[in-house]
Amino acid sequence: MISIEDVYFNHLDESKEILKGLNLQIKSAQRVVIIGASGSGKTTILRLIAGFIAPTKGLIKFDEVIIAKDAKSYLPPYKRGISMVFQDLALWPHMNVEENVAFGLKMKNIPKNQINEDVKRYLSMVDLQNYNYKRIENLSGGEQQRVALARALIVKPKIVLMDEPLSSLDEDLNKQLRRKIVSLQKKLGFSLLYVTHNKEEAKEIGERIIVMKDGVIREKVENVRL
Repeated sequence: MISIEDVYFNHLDESKEILKGLNLQIKSAQRVVIIGASGSGKTTILRLIAGFIAPTKGLIKFDEVIIAKDAKSYLPPYKRGISMVFQDLALWPHMNVEENVAFGLKMKNIPKNQINEDVKRYLSMVDLQNYNYKRIENLSGGEQQRVALARALIVKPKIVLMDEPLSSLDEDLNKQLRRKIVSLQKKLGFSLLYVTHNKEEAKEIGERIIVMKDGVIREKVENVRL
């Protein structure tokens, strides 16, 4: 369970509040989509949960444990059990597919044999079998998205954050990958918090849809039927 309680956020050098008393709970293994215009606070919520920033006021809890409160973070990003897929994907161009996907496991000092097995398994999950040694610049946009997805999931996170990861894809690829994301979430059981501008994307991915405007939640749609 992620609990965001009465959270406000503004940058230290700005007087404008980006979030204004936000309250949001996300259950374990739930798919929640946040939709809204640019500047509504969507990405700020992801960054707060990830631990890249701390709330100006209010608190964030994971399973009833306070991990951030009133401009202080008590748990660094690498200890939160979270993976994030960024809008620009943030793949490393100097690494091949296998090296990108394996990076998180290497940081955890997982044995090489286990890394090789996991990379093979997760590349298969995203339909990139035999792509291990391909360079990132030689992949299509959809293939790069799949590499980013495999890299996020291979570390077995409890929570996956996605910040408009499919926005650069054409409609057909977008549909294919959002169905893949839902399938993998159901199979692996992580909590998913997904940000998008795309209403169709939101309807297909989300069990709950949160509509943001000007730093506050304007509407909650519960139990979306897929």
